[in-house]
Amino acid sequence: MKKKEREAQKKLQPSESKPLWKNSKYDRTESRLKQWMDNTYGAGSRPGTPASRPGTARAADKKPAAAHKTKPEGGLKKSASDSCLKRNFVAENARQAKAAPMRVDPMKIHDRKVAKKKENVSRSYQRGIVPDYLKERVSQWKEEEKQRIANLPDPTVPEGHVVMDNREKEETLTVLAKSREKLLLQLQNMPLRNDTLRLHNTRNELESKLAEIDDAIKIFSRPRVFIKQE
Repeated sequence: MKKKEREAQKKLQPSESKPLWKNSKYDRTESRLKQWMDNTYGAGSRPGTPASRPGTARAADKKPAAAHKTKPEGGLKKSASDSCLKRNFVAENARQAKAAPMRVDPMKIHDRKVAKKKENVSRSYQRGIVPDYLKERVSQWKEEEKQRIANLPDPTVPEGHVVMDNREKEETLTVLAKSREKLLLQLQNMPLRNDTLRLHNTRNELESKLAEIDDAIKIFSRPRVFIKQE
């Protein structure tokens, strides 16, 4: 028991504290905390001591300069706090936000340009009127379709034959009609009597040619005439 009491007394006794290490180059440097305390509460006073309490007679008698210094400091703090209360931080932030440049997404800028272009096209577009380029395209399609149909092989045309052109057919009919007129004129100029063999053969030759021309005229008078390819 006595041993425990002695150990408890040793713990209660104040132990000698070792001095803190300090660099020698900071010996002449004053503490900033000390400067702030001296400016705020006066030199030599600390917060919580009677000298630091304004309003006590002791502090006013011993250190009037410190009390004189604390008054304007408190007044400045009060005016600063009042000015902070009077400031409208919300309005200031709103003005700064309006003045600051806004960053816009490039995709949004592209979408706006496309929408504006579409709007301009829709305004310039005349409803109910077919554009000229569409008319030209339709006529071109019709012409190409005609050429395609014309180039298709006709199933009604015999193999190895082609259809004669109408212009060429008319020219052939004109030539045949002129030849027929010449033959008829020759037959009309021949004598009525066929006593000689020569006259008989000439009449037969003219009549056979006239029959051939009549057959040719019938053939070329058809709607379609087929010509054999060589």
